[in-house]
Amino acid sequence: MRAVEAVDEPVGGESKGLSTREKILERALILFAERGFEAVSVRDICASIGVNHGLIKYYFGDKESLWKAAVSRMFERMWSTLDDDNIRRQDLPPGERMALWIRQWVHYCAHHPEHARLMAHECVAETSRLQWMVDTFVAPLHQEGVGRLEKLIELGHLPDVSPISLFYIISSAAQAPFMLAPEVDRIHGIDMFDEKRVSAHADALVALLLRQPTA
Repeated sequence: MRAVEAVDEPVGGESKGLSTREKILERALILFAERGFEAVSVRDICASIGVNHGLIKYYFGDKESLWKAAVSRMFERMWSTLDDDNIRRQDLPPGERMALWIRQWVHYCAHHPEHARLMAHECVAETSRLQWMVDTFVAPLHQEGVGRLEKLIELGHLPDVSPISLFYIISSAAQAPFMLAPEVDRIHGIDMFDEKRVSAHADALVALLLRQPTA
């Protein structure tokens, strides 16, 4: 499932300057998420962290390869967050494992709002980059997730609705208040990134969705 193109190594296969490379990746991800691919230049990225723009060519080759490396890093980080031993525990009831997964997903969305923002930019643009991202990461993730939801629906732990719709409902509900955090702050005076708020949002989503099966 974790198919990642070989875009993570510097051009030429060298591995020097990892810390600089990591800074470039992190900053590129943030800027691509904020502005979209076309509105970000290599010079913008490098100037924002005070490095020579020639390092982009050295480490990644070109801007699109940098984008792919940044997206690969984003999904790997997501998987490392969600790949929790407790979620895989077979001794836990399926509903409890799902509740753990929802809480982990909400916390990931709160800590990395750039994920949803970057996805939104690429979906609006509908470019070959989106197709690459879907084929490499998103489609396998959705296939596994929808299959898991189907089983939970059959067991009575989730509402009897389209599992595809339910997948997007859960994903969107987890992401929205963190994507729109400035709006939430201006309307309600609430910092959605406060850990208590994040946990409360996760609890609300679990309470809304999960149910005890009836005999």
